[in-house]
Amino acid sequence: MKELYIEEDLGPSVSAKKLGMTRQAFMYFVHEYDLKKLKFGKYKKKMMIFRGRQTAQ
Repeated sequence: MKELYIEEDLGPSVSAKKLGMTRQAFMYFVHEYDLKKLKFGKYKKKMMIFRGRQTAQ
């Protein structure tokens, strides 16, 4: 679940389909294990690095 949703950066519908489960069940686990925070926490870090590189040029 973590590999599909966070590391491969797939959305909940595609991830759920690959796992053979409903989107609602997948989202239950996303909320239960705080996977959204992990996924978008990495996104924010990437954006901060990207913005830093833009201002340095």
